[in-house]
Amino acid sequence: MAYPPFPPEPAPSNRPQLVNVHEAKTQLSRLLLQVEQGEEIWIARAGKPVARLSAWVPSPSAAHAPGAMRHAIAIAANFDAPLQ
Repeated sequence: MAYPPFPPEPAPSNRPQLVNVHEAKTQLSRLLLQVEQGEEIWIARAGKPVARLSAWVPSPSAAHAPGAMRHAIAIAANFDAPLQ
């Protein structure tokens, strides 16, 4: 993919906490508590960010009413016909 996975480096005072993979594995519970309090944490390998740990934000369109796609999906009359 041609897009950068992380935004440009923020100013040092606004920079998310950077932790290495080993620390992230051993301190995951503590890091999750920090994320729940609104912090963002970057996980790095060899000092280079490879993952971002941030709070889950549910999509407003995640739950659809049953039957919402009733007219958007069509099944062909021969969908279960044997293949040749």
